[in-house]
Amino acid sequence: MDDMQTIPNKKTNRVSKRIIIPVMLGLVITLLLFLVDLFVIDYTLLTNYGDNKPVSPLYSFYLPAVTPRILVPILASVIFITYLAFLHKLPFRVNLLLLFAFMVIIRVSFSFVRHDFDQMGLEFVTYPGEEILHDTTVIDRVGLRHYLQTYPDLMPTLSLHGKHFPPGYSIFLFYLSGILGGGLNVLGWALVILSSTVVFPVVLLGKKIFGCNKAAFAAAGLLAAFPSSVIFGAVSLNAFFAAIAAWPVYLLVASFDSANRKKGQFLCGALLGTSLFFSFSAFILGLFVLFIILLKYGFTKTRMIFSSLTIIGFGFMSIPILLYFVCDFDFYGCFITAFEQNDNFLQILAGGAKTWKFNLYSVWGNYLAFLIGVGFPLFGLLIAFLISKRHLFVSFDLADKIGFALSGLIVLSGCAGLFYMETERIWLFMAVFVVVPATQHIKTMLNSKAWLVVPCLLLFQTLVQEVLLFSLW
Repeated sequence: MDDMQTIPNKKTNRVSKRIIIPVMLGLVITLLLFLVDLFVIDYTLLTNYGDNKPVSPLYSFYLPAVTPRILVPILASVIFITYLAFLHKLPFRVNLLLLFAFMVIIRVSFSFVRHDFDQMGLEFVTYPGEEILHDTTVIDRVGLRHYLQTYPDLMPTLSLHGKHFPPGYSIFLFYLSGILGGGLNVLGWALVILSSTVVFPVVLLGKKIFGCNKAAFAAAGLLAAFPSSVIFGAVSLNAFFAAIAAWPVYLLVASFDSANRKKGQFLCGALLGTSLFFSFSAFILGLFVLFIILLKYGFTKTRMIFSSLTIIGFGFMSIPILLYFVCDFDFYGCFITAFEQNDNFLQILAGGAKTWKFNLYSVWGNYLAFLIGVGFPLFGLLIAFLISKRHLFVSFDLADKIGFALSGLIVLSGCAGLFYMETERIWLFMAVFVVVPATQHIKTMLNSKAWLVVPCLLLFQTLVQEVLLFSLW
């Protein structure tokens, strides 16, 4: 009898160790790197907020908000974790809707630490005239068609962010605010809700990858809890872009085992082209798609690789071509102007030409800000995933391929000279996919409650950051 009782205990202990050890490893590495940045490195690229210096490498400021309001996100987190413990007992559609509701609730409850519920959207006026929302007045003044036709020429006169972004966000905000009315608060709530729809493609992606509803919902549970997802889910446009960016990846994965492979891949390309209308980060997303295809088919199936890339390429190019002929919008001119405006801004930030110190620290800051943003538990699970799968590089499954593609993308993006810090927010569209390798590592442990340690610790880190640090956007 005693021997029979020790078997499940040993199994539980093994499960706990497979989760706790990677999580603790992620904590130790994250803390060490953060302390090095805080106390050893005396260089930063980030600007002040009034008289407050940023807590580099995060574009956040040490402005504690320790008030009874923190009980709201704590209560929401407790209810959410309790739900995750019983999600396997609910129907698929019920779980999907509940996870969407929790995405909204968690994001809003954490923002309540610093803002009232009727102050949603105040981030748009933190720096008057610098946010893309300011550019909606230009559309109102010149008209949409003229705005698109002359956009490359207008860019230098737009808001700080509008100078180096395509027109998608400004047009989206123009029509959304026009439809809803009600000012910043209504617009802010709409953005939280729309951004939280990211849960739908992530659940569908997880179901395709893992073939298991519970693993798909666990992945979405992790998505709802990690710091960048929560903190910038209300009401950053980067969270909205992440919701768009998840769909092309889902369509690509769904096309692999579909009779309509070509249709799915064309739609994947078209959505990539659509995402380019909002942000040039769509090029990075396209690189992610390329990596997945190369790892999926292997370098021996060149015909399938060529076919997939051709179809996706046609889908991708259909959007800028359509915009050119219908609206006379010059995507190439927009890109060149954005590159020049961004380079000019960075030179001002660097105090002249970008030095080796500027470039080196930006690379360091890109990686560190990102891993803090995804949270030490997810970072630890990503490390464990990479270590445990290293001997399966030739015969790994689709989840492994996506995990390796994402890891390569993160490494390349950080040192390519395209990003200069703030990646805890800007790379949110990549952070979304970290839940795939994390879930792959713990998917055999989902029948144990031990896996709930991960979202618990993610929410704990999120609460600490939200209470101690004021994060813009």
